[in-house]
Amino acid sequence: KHFKDLAHFETQYVVKVHNAYPMCAPQPCFVFTHPSDARTVAEIGAIDNSRVAQLSFDVPLGGELHGFIGYFHSTLWDDGSEAVHISTEPSTESVGMFSWFPLFIPLR
Repeated sequence: KHFKDLAHFETQYVVKVHNAYPMCAPQPCFVFTHPSDARTVAEIGAIDNSRVAQLSFDVPLGGELHGFIGYFHSTLWDDGSEAVHISTEPSTESVGMFSWFPLFIPLR
């Protein structure tokens, strides 16, 4: 409402979410695996890093949607019996991690 130019709606913002209503639960969108299983130059060159996803959201209550919040969850290490994670997703959020924040993706 306050901005009359499109640039503000075509910009993603790293934010500390403190005044928002979660209209539904977060959903996984993209999964990245590192290191890749690709070992040859041809295999590495054939990796397609383009990302497209279509998600459906069940919103039980009405409301006005201003944008989406993008979270991440990363497994840094996992040996099968113990794992180390960092996350901005609310159900697995890393306590005390103040250098990583979710991404706000505004809608026009």
